[in-house]
Amino acid sequence: MKLILHIGPHKTGSSSIQASFSKARESLAEQGVVYHVDTELGVRSLSARYSARSGLALPSLLRVYPNADDVIERSEKAWQALEQNAPGCGARLYVISSEHFAALTAEGTEEAVRRLQTIFDEIKVVAYARDPVSMYASSIQQQMKGGLRLSTFPMPGRYGWLLRRQIEPFAELVGKENVIVRNFSRDKLHDGDAVQDFAHVLGMEGQPVTIKTVNENESICGAAVAWLMMANETADPGPSTESRHKVIQSILASERLKAFPSLKLTDKELQSAISAKSYEDMVWVNETFLPADQQLKLGPKTSMLKSVPPEEIRNRVRNWIMSYLTQDAAAAIAEEIVSTKKVQAREKAAAV
Repeated sequence: MKLILHIGPHKTGSSSIQASFSKARESLAEQGVVYHVDTELGVRSLSARYSARSGLALPSLLRVYPNADDVIERSEKAWQALEQNAPGCGARLYVISSEHFAALTAEGTEEAVRRLQTIFDEIKVVAYARDPVSMYASSIQQQMKGGLRLSTFPMPGRYGWLLRRQIEPFAELVGKENVIVRNFSRDKLHDGDAVQDFAHVLGMEGQPVTIKTVNENESICGAAVAWLMMANETADPGPSTESRHKVIQSILASERLKAFPSLKLTDKELQSAISAKSYEDMVWVNETFLPADQQLKLGPKTSMLKSVPPEEIRNRVRNWIMSYLTQDAAAAIAEEIVSTKKVQAREKAAAV
């Protein structure tokens, strides 16, 4: 049986792929595809077994499991269930999706792949390549949603585009011919959609499937990112609270806020710093995996910011984000927050 191992990485539509395939499990089974789901550890169910312990010390995991050893023990049980159930499932394709595989060390990747090779006859690894400038803006958004401060995020000249480091160990283990890299740019994705593109990949591997897209972890507008950045700077560091989570969810769901522009880095000098640091790895990905009509667009090979002081660069990044917080956008965000707080107050009063 063939395994399709989707490794993300982060910020390339993984959440939508996982939500869509999880919701369509029964339909997929009828089409000859088994999609792996674990209700306890979710998309970390298999990767956690071979993750560094420091990477498992997350509030979302520690709320359920006392320590990293307990997470690893639970992941080992998921592996044992996979080893027992997958060989006899009768599917033509078995699909595992977790962006956390891309975050494994080279040693962890080897241990995980070697174990998968004892279960499956053939393994194809699928990864998505996102332009590093676009990835940078999306990563900042994710940082702000997670409650982190701008000072903890690398500035453009130090931002690392990790894709080569993430996929090269897999290519060495299963062969470059068994690694499929797709360009995450909307104009390169099949039907302009990550879920449909991944379904298209399954068709390329001999098993066409029909699936409906479910969007998850969607972007928030640039103004909301700016508001979150300010909130993070004044809040005590620590895990995100339930109240904060509800505020973010209300911002995500707001039709009014969806009309405001998303965060996009347009500063050519800041772009050049990101592109220059990523240039050689982008060339490698293009030449190794992507046909000419699917290749990533290369930016400048040399940064325009070499002589600019770090603090000035940080101020430029901060000013870029804050430029999205116009008067209209600030008013719309304030209304959403007030409305959410009122709902929370009523719920608290009702619970007394």
